[in-house]
Amino acid sequence: MPYTNQLFIGKITNVFPSYDTVVYMSGNTTLGQNTITNLEANNGDINLLRVGMGIQSFSSNFNVGVTIISIESPTQITLSETAVLNGTDVFFGANTKEGQYLIQSASFIDGQNLITVNDITGSLDIDYNPLLSPIYGVIGAGSTSLGGSLTPGKFFSYKITEKIHSDLITSKFSAFIEWAAEGSESDSGYVLYTAYDQVLAIGALSDTSSYQNIYDPSLIEGTPAGSGVAAYQIAIPLIDKAINTPFPFTGSAQITGSLAVTGSSKFIIPVGGIDGEFSIKSGSLPTSPSLFSVNGEGTIQFFAYDNSYTPTPILGGIYFTSQSLYVGLQ
Repeated sequence: MPYTNQLFIGKITNVFPSYDTVVYMSGNTTLGQNTITNLEANNGDINLLRVGMGIQSFSSNFNVGVTIISIESPTQITLSETAVLNGTDVFFGANTKEGQYLIQSASFIDGQNLITVNDITGSLDIDYNPLLSPIYGVIGAGSTSLGGSLTPGKFFSYKITEKIHSDLITSKFSAFIEWAAEGSESDSGYVLYTAYDQVLAIGALSDTSSYQNIYDPSLIEGTPAGSGVAAYQIAIPLIDKAINTPFPFTGSAQITGSLAVTGSSKFIIPVGGIDGEFSIKSGSLPTSPSLFSVNGEGTIQFFAYDNSYTPTPILGGIYFTSQSLYVGLQ
């Protein structure tokens, strides 16, 4: 097996994760219409609006719980509910969606001098290429409520989804981050601790499980006590579940390479239709037809070679051509 590079780990300072009224703005509403038109930012950048954000109506032109479902232009957005009042130059606030936070002007520090702030990308960025860059995430402390106090010993991983801005000279960047663990943030019963001027670890996430490195706090100074092993704390329940989840396996699986099974095995596929299928394909020609398959109707199908082709005969072998069936008897 070829060598796999270790995951990057560094830190960001001057961190203030925002969630409440990341943009203050004004606009017009029409009774029975689900749009806000003539939008204008009063504090913040109107370009920070994202689908899924909640809209707070300070003049009650919309009911509580309304969210953005589309952004037509910098001056118009469409919401999940219609306005209950007409209004001109009405004030609104935009809040991030559950599990999403905005980090602005954080300072990036790489003690190993492996990457620069410009190398950090968001998983949803237009120019993000998974073949060239990992997904990056931060390890943040937990709190039981938005804006609440820190809960000692609770840490969670948040992936960088959009890098809004970066400056190579100052090593500062701004980005949206979102919940990176399984399930949702609300499932955990915790939210991200959102105090001013935090120091958080930032690192590459593993390709398949979004795990991060543990680290020595003496080398990445200033991060919250206990966060050096937070990545292990986050990963261990999932590792334990994977190790202790026996067969039978339910669901879809694609196996590449060798598979050794000890004991009896059953492959159960849906019956009475063609949606379910067990198939074996060539690894060198993955887009070619299956070499052997069983469909949902119970029909077994062998690959049929061209009539002019004759594979190497073997005892007990069966193969088909477009016109013939061959059985290896000796």
